[in-house]
Amino acid sequence: MTSFDRLAGWFSQNGAKTIVALSGGVDSAVVALAAKKALGNNAMAVTADYKTLAEEELATARKVAQEIGIKHLVIEYDELENPEFVKNDEMRSLPLQDGAGPAPRRRSKKGRRTAGCRRHQRRRPFRLSSGDPRPA
Repeated sequence: MTSFDRLAGWFSQNGAKTIVALSGGVDSAVVALAAKKALGNNAMAVTADYKTLAEEELATARKVAQEIGIKHLVIEYDELENPEFVKNDEMRSLPLQDGAGPAPRRRSKKGRRTAGCRRHQRRRPFRLSSGDPRPA
């Protein structure tokens, strides 16, 4: 059994209907295809059309959905109206604050490289469904 078959099987075992996020990239396209294969017309893909999304990415997501044959909903979202998105506080790395480029790499006391941005450490895991094996 391939990884794709296991993924499609996961959809089959965890519900009669599903919605998947489709960015138009390879990873989300594979997930959408597995959902469509497992659930047929009970699978839907959703793409967020947000203000900072390149038109090319949205066009690619639409094309992928059409090729897969999955129902596709595009929702509009203006992340620039979200104060948490636009705030530029101490949790963002300095290069992001001043636009100087990618976050610098630092060395820890043990000589290992560490990321220069603490913002990603705040992320909390999410659950796709009650059958999701990941911890909440």
